[in-house]
Amino acid sequence: VFREMALCQASLGDIKTALKRIDAAVRLDPSYTHIWVKGDLLYQNGSWSKALEAYEEVKEIIPENADIWTDMAACYKNTSQEKKEDYEKALDYSSRQLEQTPEAYYYIERGQLFIESCEWQKAEADFEKAAQLEPENAYAYYNWGCSCKYSGRYEEALRLFEKAVSLRTEKESIVFFRGLGDCYERLRRFDKAAEAYEKNKSEFPENASVRWDLAELYCKIGTAPMP
Repeated sequence: VFREMALCQASLGDIKTALKRIDAAVRLDPSYTHIWVKGDLLYQNGSWSKALEAYEEVKEIIPENADIWTDMAACYKNTSQEKKEDYEKALDYSSRQLEQTPEAYYYIERGQLFIESCEWQKAEADFEKAAQLEPENAYAYYNWGCSCKYSGRYEEALRLFEKAVSLRTEKESIVFFRGLGDCYERLRRFDKAAEAYEKNKSEFPENASVRWDLAELYCKIGTAPMP
């Protein structure tokens, strides 16, 4: 009962009360399912270290379940900018997950970790593998494009962003046209950048960050935004 109450409170955005409910559930029944939910709630609360402690408990109970490695990797990823050892642990858990479940999603996750450490070739190898496994996966091409963009290979990045845009579901995410527009900006092809940002605005007219992209661009080139 306490577990269901915790999940209900979390769905309402009341993580503090949800944590109290799941603590009660763990005291009554310290099963891995309750501890795992506690870890998830702590993660949502931004308490990475405490979430990791809960996930470690789950791993001790069900070490054969590879999904827990993904959750642990996410915790380490959120602290990896400050601690190199945490980055290495995140990478280790991500690799273990791939050994158990070699799917596109997990290759993309590990590739994003490689991007954080500027290991472009390793990142792109993972994104390419994800694209091979799921040729229609827009995020594989988007992240691949990001790696090329961050390493200064803009023309390569453009091709990959265009591919991602062509595969995306309409109104799925703001990242696709944003990545494309930013790449055009870096190449100083401002007309194409504006075109990408305008398309983003047409799909997400109420999104403030999308409108800000356009405003910044028009300010940069000294042109009034289109009505």
